[in-house]
Amino acid sequence: MNTESNKDESKHLDVNKYNSTYECNPFTELLVNCKREDIDTEVLCTFCKGILIQPTMCAQCDMGICSYCYNKVLNCGEKCQCGETFIGTKPHKLLLKLLKRYSFRCPNYKRGCNNVQEHDELINHMDNCNYKIEPCKN
Repeated sequence: MNTESNKDESKHLDVNKYNSTYECNPFTELLVNCKREDIDTEVLCTFCKGILIQPTMCAQCDMGICSYCYNKVLNCGEKCQCGETFIGTKPHKLLLKLLKRYSFRCPNYKRGCNNVQEHDELINHMDNCNYKIEPCKN
């Protein structure tokens, strides 16, 4: 695996940190004012079909993958859907621009957070949300 992919590994989202009840990318369910069938296919993860959050692109074929699936691919050594070993690269600016069209409610909305964020601000909000569950230190 190339060293750039390994360097980027620590930057990727641990979905379970935010909501351990999801086995796959939970963010599609958090979209505001958008139905699942109205989502651009270009912003869906190639593996789980959820919306791309902190996306990575396959260097071989430019398919997008969400952080959750990227972590699974790294840990399991899965191949990309193009059949090649997945080597991650930064997403294209056009993809990031498409993602800015979408807004998300905070995953902590059931605990009282009413915050709605654009795609690029969601993770920052989640890290600082007053309603997030803090793990026990003991």
